[in-house]
Amino acid sequence: MTEPRPPSSPRRRVALRWLLLGGALLLSGAALVVLAWTAPDAPPPATLPAPAASAAPTRCQDDPQAVRVELSPVGAVCFAQAPLRAVTLDATYNDILTALDQEERLIATGFEGNHFEGFYAQLPDLSVGVDFARLPAIGAGLDKETLYGLRADVHHIDPERLVLGGRWTRQDVAEIAQNVAPFFANRYSRERSYPGDQPYAYYTTWELHAKLARVYRRAETADALEAIWQQLLRDITARLPPEAERPRVGLIIPNRGRFTPFSLGREGYGTAHYRAVGARDAFASIQALTYADAGRSASLDLEGLAALDPDVIISRSRYIHRIMIDIKGL
Repeated sequence: MTEPRPPSSPRRRVALRWLLLGGALLLSGAALVVLAWTAPDAPPPATLPAPAASAAPTRCQDDPQAVRVELSPVGAVCFAQAPLRAVTLDATYNDILTALDQEERLIATGFEGNHFEGFYAQLPDLSVGVDFARLPAIGAGLDKETLYGLRADVHHIDPERLVLGGRWTRQDVAEIAQNVAPFFANRYSRERSYPGDQPYAYYTTWELHAKLARVYRRAETADALEAIWQQLLRDITARLPPEAERPRVGLIIPNRGRFTPFSLGREGYGTAHYRAVGARDAFASIQALTYADAGRSASLDLEGLAALDPDVIISRSRYIHRIMIDIKGL
């Protein structure tokens, strides 16, 4: 893999999924996110280079070029330099790295097809520096040997997700952080639904952007993006009709002929862009049964979806099929 190119102007990243979903896609009802599952063969362990980061804060005290960044649940991590080789599990971190013009540092990601690039094609003069379809997909069955083989400088993987999945122990996490590279990710802020018993803090999208921007020395880019988002949000909200006249939005994932509902009112950055523009939630009456990372969710059939009568249906997935249903015609 070639070394990442030097940082470029933040103009390339002014319209991330977060920005577009907050505006035009909400109005059109056509938001799609990719979810798929594929596992490659795990590469064998290899001799490791010196890591670019350490969980030991003392390295930051000794090195004026190092950066110490705190993130729950991993704590404080010291990065002697911006990581050159990054691994992700959730597509959220693919988006953030692309936003920061650091996507070329990706060497593997969680799942095949787990990154929707349709919005990028709508932006003039935008070039993405990695072919996401060609990245190794390591999510299913991820084990220590895979991470030993990849020899990344940072793992944008929430270790709590690994431990709660049952295949990893906390000792396994500590071993990889010590011998390969640190973990640096927060998964459960998406729905604010951490199911474990360890201390765990939640962050907004922009707080996570700021954390990674410090790691990659791209704070100015993150600040510029947030300023653009704030201006976009002001432009959108200035044109919104009164709340009572706005359509009721039903956010779903199709699943084998049934539909998993998502509540716009559930806290977390996963639906923050809808709340930001005052979208009305068609599933407010069943919020306690909607999707959460903790695994509690209802499954609606076509009649159940029709009974809730959303004005607009937005599908978060194209894994099984794309679907837009005219509820009025049922």
